[in-house]
Amino acid sequence: EAPAADAVPPASAPAPAARRGRKGGPEQISLPLDPPRPARFQKTEPTIYHGVDLDIPTFIRRKVKLTTQK
Repeated sequence: EAPAADAVPPASAPAPAARRGRKGGPEQISLPLDPPRPARFQKTEPTIYHGVDLDIPTFIRRKVKLTTQK
């Protein structure tokens, strides 16, 4: 039988080498991304409750700074 088109290569296959930038670190590349589409609910009224726009996430409304864990 022929191998499936979506078959995973064997674990013993060498991984591709990482490309290096000018200072020896990984090179940053740009990805060709599609432009953003209009909002899904563009023609609806905002959700206002007691004068607060609930369509804005709470952490943004309350100006909470998010931290990442290491």
